[in-house]
Amino acid sequence: MKNEEFYGQAYQDPEFVRVYQETRDALYQRIGRVIRALGDTYALDIGCSLGLLVEYLHQQGVSSWGVDFDLPQLREAHAGLSCSQNFFYGDVAELNISIPTQGSAIILLDTLRYVEDPQKLGRLGAQHLIIKEVSPNPVIRHLRRNENDGTLYTPARLARLFPGYSLERLYGSRFLFSVSRPSSATLAVLSWMPTYTALLTRH
Repeated sequence: MKNEEFYGQAYQDPEFVRVYQETRDALYQRIGRVIRALGDTYALDIGCSLGLLVEYLHQQGVSSWGVDFDLPQLREAHAGLSCSQNFFYGDVAELNISIPTQGSAIILLDTLRYVEDPQKLGRLGAQHLIIKEVSPNPVIRHLRRNENDGTLYTPARLARLFPGYSLERLYGSRFLFSVSRPSSATLAVLSWMPTYTALLTRH
């Protein structure tokens, strides 16, 4: 099943929407703290879903934008937000979105594994990439065998995926800890985390 079809069905399920809305607030607050610490004033949320992070950052004074599939459920959800005009629909790499080269972040929360050509995202020019992903260790692969996952990335593989960026900080699951500029050995150990969030900075 293609991702757009998969999520088109998911967003028609009220329980899916309810759980999504009720479980993302803490993550969005943590992402907001990272962006404030970086001093970024622009953020593009790729795979923005219902637009809740875009709305949260907008309320925090960040010029925030979102992009996702062109689904009627998402357009309806975005229309009810105070930043309703700050959304794009379609393939971000084909939309010609102008991103500032300084003070900017591209955010991908559980999105990168669905992107067919992720290297294109590194060429959009943002100063920072903030990426939350699932680690592909065997336990997680087994638990997620019925999910619509594409490619899962270890932290080390993620670091190699964007050669124009350096892995500046790696956050553990639920942001319980963080490691600054992790070594190769540390990355190998942390590949067993269920999920992680990485901060990458452009060279």
